[in-house]
Amino acid sequence: WCGPCRAELPALAELSREFEAQGCQIIGVCIDAEDETTAAKAAAILAENGVSYPNFYAFSGMDEMLPCDAVPTSYFVDSEGRIVGSPVVGAYLERYSQCLEELLAQLG
Repeated sequence: WCGPCRAELPALAELSREFEAQGCQIIGVCIDAEDETTAAKAAAILAENGVSYPNFYAFSGMDEMLPCDAVPTSYFVDSEGRIVGSPVVGAYLERYSQCLEELLAQLG
């Protein structure tokens, strides 16, 4: 329900469409859907913002895999599941495209 998280949803949906042709997939994680009611609210927020990329709910142990001291935090993960580059902490939309282009060039 984080304001910056909600504000970046349309831009992330656009990035997902833009980078899909390059084999890049954006995946969202909802860290605050604790039950069916909040999960339904989260799904409604995603639909309202045109989000069609996959989203899942946080799971036990995820904090160890993807530490998050602030939201939103964006990680970049390669096709082998390894974190690449540095996470972007905060809703810095202009950095997402730049990071994706640089990382895809390095990995390509």
